[in-house]
Amino acid sequence: MQTTLATNVNPDLSAASASAILTLTSDLSTWDTRATNLKTVKDIVDVAQTGLTSISSLMYQMKTLANLADSLDPTSSTYDTELNSLWASYITLANQITNTASSAYINSNSNNLLTSDDGITIYPALSSDTNSTIALTNNYEDIGNLFSDYSWTEGDTDYLSPGVTYDELTTYISKLSADQSALTGYGTLLSSAISNITGIESGINSYISNLQDIDTTALQADLQSYNNQLSIDYYLVGQMNAAASSELAIFH
Repeated sequence: MQTTLATNVNPDLSAASASAILTLTSDLSTWDTRATNLKTVKDIVDVAQTGLTSISSLMYQMKTLANLADSLDPTSSTYDTELNSLWASYITLANQITNTASSAYINSNSNNLLTSDDGITIYPALSSDTNSTIALTNNYEDIGNLFSDYSWTEGDTDYLSPGVTYDELTTYISKLSADQSALTGYGTLLSSAISNITGIESGINSYISNLQDIDTTALQADLQSYNNQLSIDYYLVGQMNAAASSELAIFH
């Protein structure tokens, strides 16, 4: 009984049931591998999403600075000082976009998620023969470099007015939102697939349990009864040993 409880396997299983359980256990291993692969892909999507969220925040801050710069009075005596101050903050944010994008990778920088013109290629299916590519609209490392290359100083060869910069940022933020939506949709599909696999595994485990047909409550009760009887037997043997010792003392 103790062995049966420990292994959770009915020792009187029929050959057919034992074979079915063996097959189902193998199926469970396969489904578990699939779930692990899907969770890995979901982690990849989450890393990309986290990077895009940070970059979106940086772009909105840059828009605010561009709007402030565009509203400055060029005839003011403090114009150059204020413009340069806003520009310094703007450049810092642009560089953070570049750094954030270049840091969004899995395992090695060669697997970067936000700096490829070809999008993210991942393998969510049941084998590596089937892949899925999420084509992002932007190479975000290039975007960070692009905005840090601009200048708000008239006369510079790379001059771009704050107002035009503001419009450019608005366009890129719109594209970034599209990328976020694509990743969100794909992440939702992955979560649904993982949930479905969890349900399948639960059903297989339940079927295996039914095949084994072990009443653990009854076995526990039988085991307790056996242990109680064993205790009584030990007590009786102890009493018999004591009586035997007394009888042997007569012959000493």
